[in-house]
Formats: sequence, structure tokens, C-alpha cells
Amino acid sequence: MTDAAQHDLLDIFDHIAFELCEPELANRLLSKIRSKVKTLEEFPEPNNMISKPKYEFQKIRWCPIENYVLFYQVSDIVNHSYILRVLYKKRNWEHLLSPG
Repeated sequence: MTDAAQHDLLDIFDHIAFELCEPELANRLLSKIRSKVKTLEEFPEPNNMISKPKYEFQKIRWCPIENYVLFYQVSDIVNHSYILRVLYKKRNWEHLLSPG
């Protein structure tokens, strides 16, 4: 998991637990996200790739989890998932996934 994805998870937890005052909901959502990450470690291929041309060479896949989207890549060499970001579904994810 990238540092950016770990930071995303902390932001998600803080927003739901403290700003929305729903710590139990925050814990359930993070548990659901962690479970999905674990599943992707074993079965990384089932989700769609981003179909926009500027992302073709990166082969970024996406997986919806409630109001969030988990973006990841699969290593061709070891068949392992690398979690890039976990973002609110209405955010400008294209800007946040752009290299550099």
C-alpha cells in the first residue's frame, strides 16, 4: 500500500469518526476496506481497468467500496496488488492519480 493510500485511510477515518461523529461507522468502513485489500492480494484481477487512454500504460484497476473507490495496480511479475489510493467516489480522482 502506498503512503498516499495509507494517508487516504487516515483521512477517511478522521472525517467519518470526528467530523461526522460516527466512530463505529468509520471502524466498519475501514474494516471493509481492509478486507477488500486482503482479497485483492489473493485475487487481484477481477476488477475493471480505468478505460481512459492516458491511464492505459499504468493498467490501474478500480474497485468500489460503498462511497469510496480503491485504485490499484497488479504486478505482472508476482501477481500482487499495489494499492495506490482510496478516494471518495466524487473526488477528482484523475488529478490525484496523475503521475508527477
